Amino acid sequence: MVEKHDKDFTAKLLVKNCPDNVEIAKKVIKHFSNDSYYEFAHKLLREMDLNFKEFPELNKIMACRNKIVDMAFLEPTDSRFVPLHAMEDLITGNQKLLVKFYNRMMREKMI
Repeated sequence: MVEKHDKDFTAKLLVKNCPDNVEIAKKVIKHFSNDSYYEFAHKLLREMDLNFKEFPELNKIMACRNKIVDMAFLEPTDSRFVPLHAMEDLITGNQKLLVKFYNRMMREKMI
């Protein structure tokens, strides 16, 4: 099985080294416009300076995403993972966790 970062690297290498790289980039972005790879597709779209409106699937996914909520659904081994019970405490106003969460966000430069 090919790892996610290997696919990202291969796709970027293909796009940057082909003479028809804009058309290939569009195909790669459309291929990666899904819940698993939307971040990569969005990053490639920005790097290639393409029009976001040309990719309605990616546009729809990006509109539905929330980085903070997504943190609860990451792999538990991911450094950005926040368990649901901690997320609930944050939402209900548990100040101790709110301070920890804020400090973590500052370290990760997400704020």
